[in-house]
Amino acid sequence: MRIASVRMVVAAALTVTHGACADPAPCSGFDAHRVIGSLGDPRLKEVSGLVLSRKNRDVFWVHKDSGDSARLFALAKTGRVLAEVSLPGITATDWEDVELGPGPRRRREYLYAADIGNNCECRGVLTIHRFPEPVIKPGKREAALKASGIESFSFRYADRPNDGYNAEALLVDPRTGHVYVVTKQDGPRAGLYEVPLMGESGTPAVASRVGELLLDIPGPANDSFRITAGDVSASGDTIVLITYTHGFLWRRASGESIPQALARPPCALPRMRGAGPEAVALDREGRRTYTVTEGVGSLLYTIGPSSGGERASAKRSR
Repeated sequence: MRIASVRMVVAAALTVTHGACADPAPCSGFDAHRVIGSLGDPRLKEVSGLVLSRKNRDVFWVHKDSGDSARLFALAKTGRVLAEVSLPGITATDWEDVELGPGPRRRREYLYAADIGNNCECRGVLTIHRFPEPVIKPGKREAALKASGIESFSFRYADRPNDGYNAEALLVDPRTGHVYVVTKQDGPRAGLYEVPLMGESGTPAVASRVGELLLDIPGPANDSFRITAGDVSASGDTIVLITYTHGFLWRRASGESIPQALARPPCALPRMRGAGPEAVALDREGRRTYTVTEGVGSLLYTIGPSSGGERASAKRSR
């Protein structure tokens, strides 16, 4: 880590190299990937965002990649659609990730939908939408809901204000509410940017580069380098980032910022399964991860503690 200015710059937060430099140690306590659900609904043929609800038990929030309307879906862990939530008056250009985090009202959870995809690198202004997490009432029929209290925050990258970067990973700090975007680039270096949520003044905020992730990962270069999703556990002490082929986990100490946590070496999750996952979620305590593959009938995978470890964790959390 080096300090380049008043703001911290993460110089080599993630370094996975050949030869003399050792690969990250495997994350302890994680079993192999296993399938827990299937997304058979044709509306969900290309899921690009996934987060575990904090108000609705055993429910995920997901959204599609570019080309869809502005909407989220509530899913059971089996993959069944429980509800569709539309965002009136919002345009979805290229939604790439969804997160949960704090907002203007205390003790409420807010969904953050990140319209940050920029494959052409021709979008100078990107947007993050925020609204209170809805409650999903159990029922046999799919519910049709409309989001309320939507706020939209536009921003530009400080070092590339006209063309922007392509990005697919959003991180929201549940402790502070700070918002970060991790860029998706062909080379081994990815930028970590902090996005200030400045309100709807009409002038885009400026996202500053606060860190850098250096990836030198064995395997197909583009698939291995490109960060496709991220999440922060509800407890705030675990961060996950994935590429098409690999997953990495950071444990965060009390008092650390997200850039400070990412400045330390991660541990490596078991290798990704399925076709190019672009969505990842953590459980509340960061002990289990979930990923979704692409395509109609895509699969929901999970990895986490063995059954014995999960029973012990459940007892400790009571």
